[in-house]
Order: sequence, then C-alpha cells, then structure tokens
Amino acid sequence: MIGYKQFHVDKGILTSILGGHHTYTYKKGVWNHPKKGCGPFGVYSTLEDCVDYGRLAPDEELWRVEYKVSEEDHFYSTKNPYGYNADENTVFAAKLKLVEKIYDRGNQP
Repeated sequence: MIGYKQFHVDKGILTSILGGHHTYTYKKGVWNHPKKGCGPFGVYSTLEDCVDYGRLAPDEELWRVEYKVSEEDHFYSTKNPYGYNADENTVFAAKLKLVEKIYDRGNQP
C-alpha cells in the first residue's frame, strides 16, 4: 500500500521519535522494520491526513512510502510497553519503504 510519513532530517539522515524516547533511523530504498520489542510504524494513507497532522518544521521532510499494514493497532516500545497515543487517521505499518520525497525543508503543502 502507498502512504505518507513525516521524518526528522539531520545531515541527510531520516529519523522518527516515539514518545520522546525511541528513535528509529530509516534507510532509503529498502524495507524498514521496527526494532525488536517495538510496535509498528505510524503512517497516513492520504497526503491530506499527513499534512493535517502538523505543518512541517524546517528540519522535517514528508515522504511517500510503501507499507504493509500491521496486525497490531497501537504504538509501544521497550521503554513503554503500554503504548503511546496515535491520532485517528494513523495507519499502523509492519514495515515501510521510502519511495519518494514529496516536500522538504521550507517547501510544504
């Protein structure tokens, strides 16, 4: 399936942070899987939902991603096995691949 995700970018390295504790570094062009002991990734099925989630900060990029829907329905990590909140438009992904950068620093929808 195709979806959209915002990433923090520092020197060309794309990351996301879950609950202020858990950082994941994404690789371009390959399937990314959650770390051991951590729940699924969060993506949005539409560009509109992703943009509605929040305007891009100067150090963020928005990407089109390919993903496989997860059977799990909440975020969690080794630091918080009880979970983190997600907004109603979040789709939980078992794995994802970065396909195409849609917007970058200062160029937002």
